[in-house]
Amino acid sequence: MKFLFTFIFLIMTSANAQELSSHQWENRILLIFTENKNNPDFEKQISALKENRKKLEERKLVVYQITSKQFKKDLEENSEWQKNEQLYINKTTDSPFEIQLIGLDGGIKMTERNFTDPQEIFSKIDSMPMRRAEMRDSN
Repeated sequence: MKFLFTFIFLIMTSANAQELSSHQWENRILLIFTENKNNPDFEKQISALKENRKKLEERKLVVYQITSKQFKKDLEENSEWQKNEQLYINKTTDSPFEIQLIGLDGGIKMTERNFTDPQEIFSKIDSMPMRRAEMRDSN
């Protein structure tokens, strides 16, 4: 219930967050929060995820990069940052870097304060009942 409340709060805090709600039951979301785009954990996380694009797609995982003033959806270099100060307040720790994995149901499934190997994220997703059903159905 706490997870659902957190997701609903996330949706209500910003007009741009409407975009996040469009993913419920369609995509999993990885929110990557950083105070500074030059944060080593942030740079390493983005780089590691770029190396695993196919695995992101297989798991229906959409990535949002979020700073205190801006956000952008995806990992493309040429995509533009959009102004938004509201998404950052949904960071749950005081750490300068944080990731949140949000499941298809809108609940927060994982929160980490340091670089997290994409394989750990994929393993967490693959252990979820809906993901196991997806894998079964695709065979």
